[in-house]
Amino acid sequence: MQHAQQNPYPGSYYGPPIPPQQPSYQRPRSCFCCLFSTIIKAFIGFCVALAIIILVLWLVYRPHKIKFSVENASLSDFSLTTTSPTYLNYSLSTNVSIRNPNKKVGVYYDWLEAQALYSRRRFGWTPLPTFYQGHKNTTLVSPSFSGRTAMDSGVIDVFRNENSTRFFNIDLWFFARVRFRMV
Repeated sequence: MQHAQQNPYPGSYYGPPIPPQQPSYQRPRSCFCCLFSTIIKAFIGFCVALAIIILVLWLVYRPHKIKFSVENASLSDFSLTTTSPTYLNYSLSTNVSIRNPNKKVGVYYDWLEAQALYSRRRFGWTPLPTFYQGHKNTTLVSPSFSGRTAMDSGVIDVFRNENSTRFFNIDLWFFARVRFRMV
């Protein structure tokens, strides 16, 4: 009687053995590649840190836009000459309130100028005084415009239409150089 060779692990077969892997060749990294990689990582880290700082400052201070509103305006002279070249005679006085709605931000107005425009053409400008405006503060300024300026022919038709109703569309623009003070 022959004895059949017995499997030491009955019922399991794990397949053929896996041959060992050969080490793959890797080219050594150059100093330039390491330096470039380090610079990129530092730049990304700096940008992330800067973004976090800006986000925290914005959350703390919650800045709001400065609000300009015309309280009253008086237009005592607004006429065109009929001779060539056409001149616009004007005399405009206004009171404008400037509101700083911020709770923790003050504003230094280092340079402030008001311009008056009619039909998208500037006809007068005036410099305004410099000042500091604290938080939650309203300041009243009074720009006045008077004089005579040359206008082109495109304004004549607009002026005739608005002169018949005695309602003139005049824009006031303010230009400023400001600094902010965090309180």
